[in-house]
Amino acid sequence: MIYFKYFLLLLILIVSKAAEAQPSDYNFKQLNMSHGLTNGRVNCIAQDRKGFIWIGTTGGLNRFDGMTCKRYRHEAKDTTSLIDNKVNSIVESPDGKLWIGTDVGYTIYDPTTDTFDHQADKWMNSKDMPSSNINCLFWDKAKDLWIFSQQNGIYKYAKGQSKSTHITSITGDPTKPISNRISYAAMDSKANLWTVNTNGVLEKWDNKTNRVISRSTVLAEKYNNAVYDYKILVDSDDDIWIYTANSPKGVYFFDTKSHDLIQYSKESDSKYQLSNNIVTSMVQDAHGQIWIGTDHGGVNILDKKKRSVHYLTNQTEDASSICQNSISVIFRDRSNSIWLGTHKKGISFHHDNKLKFKLIKHQTLNPKSIPSDDILCLVQDDKQNLWMGTNDQGLIYYDLKTGTSKQYKHNPQDPNSISSDIVVSLCFDSEKKLWVGTYFGGLNCFDGKTFKKFRNDPQNPESISNESIWSIMEDSQKKLWIGTLGGGINILDRTSMSFKHYKWNEQADNISDYISNTAEDKNKNVW
Repeated sequence: MIYFKYFLLLLILIVSKAAEAQPSDYNFKQLNMSHGLTNGRVNCIAQDRKGFIWIGTTGGLNRFDGMTCKRYRHEAKDTTSLIDNKVNSIVESPDGKLWIGTDVGYTIYDPTTDTFDHQADKWMNSKDMPSSNINCLFWDKAKDLWIFSQQNGIYKYAKGQSKSTHITSITGDPTKPISNRISYAAMDSKANLWTVNTNGVLEKWDNKTNRVISRSTVLAEKYNNAVYDYKILVDSDDDIWIYTANSPKGVYFFDTKSHDLIQYSKESDSKYQLSNNIVTSMVQDAHGQIWIGTDHGGVNILDKKKRSVHYLTNQTEDASSICQNSISVIFRDRSNSIWLGTHKKGISFHHDNKLKFKLIKHQTLNPKSIPSDDILCLVQDDKQNLWMGTNDQGLIYYDLKTGTSKQYKHNPQDPNSISSDIVVSLCFDSEKKLWVGTYFGGLNCFDGKTFKKFRNDPQNPESISNESIWSIMEDSQKKLWIGTLGGGINILDRTSMSFKHYKWNEQADNISDYISNTAEDKNKNVW
């Protein structure tokens, strides 16, 4: 006897609906060295105008087209190869070329020739711009190149100019940077420039006049102007998030309207508590949530509106979880996919519309997981949680919010237990009672505490006609239709709790006593 009875369409609809209802559930695909990645340690990720994803690792550069990786490495005898294998940054210029930052300086990748130009430093020096000790480099919407130095302030180069504009600190001039040691910079939605100095001073700039128009020293004062490798993220509300990977400080949120500075860390209250205080990268997703990558703490997804934090960590037996808890970089591409670069195991990437299905399965190391993967049937209750019938592990209740399960198995010593561990059909009726059909165990009615059993009694013609209950359906008249595996159709009389039988004979319209499914159409006919 084959014990499989799958309502595939029902399964797809229920699981898809559950995935949509659970915004905190994220499924990932993996990209690692087995897929062609040059190295598992990912330092940077970018996307070019053609849609290719570029991945910089400790062992070379990779171009991912959605299917395969093309690898670029340094070749000592090839002057057009990658200048160095440790790739730290990737930035696309307005002409479509990629500026690749490595441990030995910048090289420029030309997509038309598929080669690398090692003369980036000469070009930069010809424009009076530094080619080393650079913390941050990017082009703004006006196609001006900005370079932020660890030692010498800010350089701005507009196309067509012979030289760059050098912006440095001047004692007593509040419109100039407070320090020449710029740690990081980013633009807000109004094209204002925000910089953070290595001592923690945050400054807002007028991009047209190159003048500081606002300054906050709150963070600098908190740490007595101590030097750190600060980075910033400007979110969609033009608020600022500040973090540093070289000190366990968590994340600072700077409200640009009130100028309040709030710290989020492991020590915060439960609503905003991070899993780890070493923050390596941050990005905002299409829903406005802030993704915070940590060292050994996985990813923290912070929702500003709901005032909550959700944690993503590696689950050993779940291939759709993130591949490692040490996150080195987070990137959001133009299709709103989120890419997580890790310290050793490559990349995990997620897209809301492409990876909708949450996998619910047995995990040996997770006591909260379901006890069996051999699921024969399932229904959803009025709280949107799942009830699953298994092939040999009884009935399983699964809470979609908590990810926990409860198992109901047959116990010969307990008359209130389920009648069989092979559950082949399930149905909630209008009274919210769960009807459970088993294989060779008859019918059960579960009220949340006990299982009432209905078994075949050859001496009682009003008992259920067969012990294998293959389908259960309540129609619009609240009649319960029971399809059996050899005993035809049974209709339950709820007043007397007895059954009326419809079985095959030569004069009857039905042609088999093996009923696998029942359904009611809009005209109230039962099929």
